[in-house]
Amino acid sequence: MAGRGRQGVDYMKPKEPSFLTKFKREIGYKEGPTVNSKKANLPLDEDDDRPDADDEQPLVVVLKDGDLTKDEYEKHKTEKNDKTGDSDTSSSSLPGKLSFQKPSKRTNQESPGVQFGSSKKKKDKEKSKQQSSKQSSKSKKVKNESLLSFADEDDDDEET
Repeated sequence: MAGRGRQGVDYMKPKEPSFLTKFKREIGYKEGPTVNSKKANLPLDEDDDRPDADDEQPLVVVLKDGDLTKDEYEKHKTEKNDKTGDSDTSSSSLPGKLSFQKPSKRTNQESPGVQFGSSKKKKDKEKSKQQSSKQSSKSKKVKNESLLSFADEDDDDEET
């Protein structure tokens, strides 16, 4: 029952001491934003889509003969705004402009490692590869028998 009277609790800011008010006045101190001023809604700037002002326009600096001039920029800007879907004409008008194209599709001749076919053909190829690898491993074993190996002699001695 102790919580009944707490609904109407308010904060009462105490009066500021006179020496602090005098000091603040001398140095020109301004109070920061209060809680109430922070909660107030600020007016929104709805002119975000407005055209750029003269001081916000890009600055054109021509250092070399091939650089883009202000006239070329304005021409390109108007072409971009009046664009009818044909991007090749606008990109070829500017010197040194990069144009991107879709990559050409690859065929089977370009990538011989990738093959399309039935799984039966794949299984037959895998079997033939395994058989050829077995034959090559047998020939390697024969070559290894002619080499000297002390570990093999120890194994032979233990059997007899």
